Amino acid sequence: MAPQWWAEMSKEREIAEMYRQRAAQLRAIANLDEQRETRAILEHVADDYDHMATTMDGIATTNEAMRRH
Repeated sequence: MAPQWWAEMSKEREIAEMYRQRAAQLRAIANLDEQRETRAILEHVADDYDHMATTMDGIATTNEAMRRH
């Protein structure tokens, strides 16, 4: 059985992946939209999701390192 902290890390990584998937979905929608302003807004939100994913990965990495010591 995996240690408790591993399950927590998995959840953080899972959330990061979910954010990346949402970013990809928004970009796909943006590519279909004919309105330049709407595309720009959707792409900006997708960038925010990517940033949140990167942040979650950083939290997971930091927490993992802290638990090793």
